[in-house]
Amino acid sequence: MSVTKLVKSIRIACASGLFASWAEPAFADERWRIIVPSEAQGSTDILTRELARQMGRKLNGTVEVENQTGKSGAIAARKVLAAAPDSGVLMMATVTSHAIALGLPEPAGYRPDEFTPIAMIGTAPYLLVVANSSPYKSVLELVVAARKEKLEYSSTGTGGPHHLVGELFAQKANATLVHRPYKGGADALGAVTSGKLHLMLPAAILALPKMREGAVRVLATTGSQRSPRIPDVPTMGEAGLAGFEADSWYALVGPPQMAPPQVRRLSEIAGTVLRDPSFIKVLEENGVDAGGLERNSIPAFLIAEANKWGGLVKSLQGNSK
Repeated sequence: MSVTKLVKSIRIACASGLFASWAEPAFADERWRIIVPSEAQGSTDILTRELARQMGRKLNGTVEVENQTGKSGAIAARKVLAAAPDSGVLMMATVTSHAIALGLPEPAGYRPDEFTPIAMIGTAPYLLVVANSSPYKSVLELVVAARKEKLEYSSTGTGGPHHLVGELFAQKANATLVHRPYKGGADALGAVTSGKLHLMLPAAILALPKMREGAVRVLATTGSQRSPRIPDVPTMGEAGLAGFEADSWYALVGPPQMAPPQVRRLSEIAGTVLRDPSFIKVLEENGVDAGGLERNSIPAFLIAEANKWGGLVKSLQGNSK
C-alpha cells in the first residue's frame, strides 16, 4: 500500500470512529500509588489497602499505598496537588484532609475542589459511646449530666474529627465538655471503656468492634438515618439533638487535570470494586456504607464539608482567644 493510500485509510478510520481506540492512553502494566493522609493500620489505611488490592487485580497492574501524615492531612494533599496529571498518584481524601485542615490557622495551600474526583468510596456516621458500665443509658441522661458537671471526652488528637464532633455535640447539648486528646484510636477509646473518661464520638469503624465485644454502649449515631448495622440505635436528631448530623467519609481523588479517559477508567474500576461482595463485607464490618455520591458531585460535597468543619474550627479558635 502506498503512503498516500495509507494516510487516506487512517483518515477514513478516524472519521468513522475506528481509530478512537488507538488514541486512548495505554493502560497496560499500570502502576498507581494511593496516598493515605494518616498512619498505617488506621481505619482509612485499612480500607485503602483493601481497595488498592482489589483495584490492582482488576487493572492488571500494581496499586501501592503510601502513608503520609502531618498537618491534618495537608502535607499529603499538597503532595498530590503538585503531582503531574499522569504521575499515577492518587489520594484517599478524608474529612480531616479536605475539610478540617482548611480551617486551621496555617493555610492548607489548596481548595478541596482542585483535585480530580475519582469515586466516593464510602461514608460512616460517628457513634456517641460510653463505657458499658456507665450510668448513662440515653443521650438525654448524658446531656443532663453534662449541663451539671464538666464531663470529659476523648479523641485521637486536637483538631481531628473526633475532637470536633465532640465540640459539635457540646454546642448542640448546650453543655461544656473537657477534651482529652490521645495519640491513637485504641488509647482514646480505651480511656472510655476503662471508665477513666466519660464519652467519645469515634467513627463507626473504630467503635463497632468494641460494641460487639460489649465494651461500650452506643447511645446514638450522627448520621441522617439509622445505621442498618445498629438499627435499634437512634440518630442524634431522634435522641433530641435536632440538626446534629456528621459523617466520616472516604473519597478517592487525583491531581488536577487528569486525562478524562484515565479518570473514567479508574472510576469504573473503583465502582466495580464497590459492588464486589468481598469489599462490601469489609466496609460493612467497619460500619461504612459504600459509595453515596456520583463522581461529578464530589467537588461540591467537598466544598460543603470544608465550609462546615472549617467554619467550626475557626469558631473554636475565636473562642479560645
